[in-house]
Amino acid sequence: MNDSVLIYSLSDRLSDINNNLASSIKIIPTQTLISRVETSERKPNAVIFEMNQIDRVLDLVQHTNITSENRFICIGENLSVDNRIILLNNNIELVNSDKFSELSSSYFQLGLGKERQKVLFLDDDEDQIAITEHILKDAGFSVKSITKSEYILDTLA
Repeated sequence: MNDSVLIYSLSDRLSDINNNLASSIKIIPTQTLISRVETSERKPNAVIFEMNQIDRVLDLVQHTNITSENRFICIGENLSVDNRIILLNNNIELVNSDKFSELSSSYFQLGLGKERQKVLFLDDDEDQIAITEHILKDAGFSVKSITKSEYILDTLA
């Protein structure tokens, strides 16, 4: 096992997708996850799961405080907008299977997921921008937005 990375998987199938990470992945039942995370001296770099396990993970996240220090990553494809918003609102990352199969252990190093990132969101519909801004703020992102008229004034100055 790669001593620098510990990944808990709630699905036995995920370790088969990425051979490079197989030695770092420990399969753990959902019901054991809480006690393992709370009592173990070594915290996992991530907890990975499949989209069909989202209800169990959300129940776990909403009734414990284990997500504050732990990185949860959903491995899934073709998620609906509603499911993406659910993940975003619960501070759960999304990685598709193809990308997951190519990831190296450095992706899971502690703190890597906490890097500051900038996102540019463009839309002519100011109501949609307001909704997206609200969702991002609720998910803990720092958001700065400008209106179209502010942008025009900035370009003229």
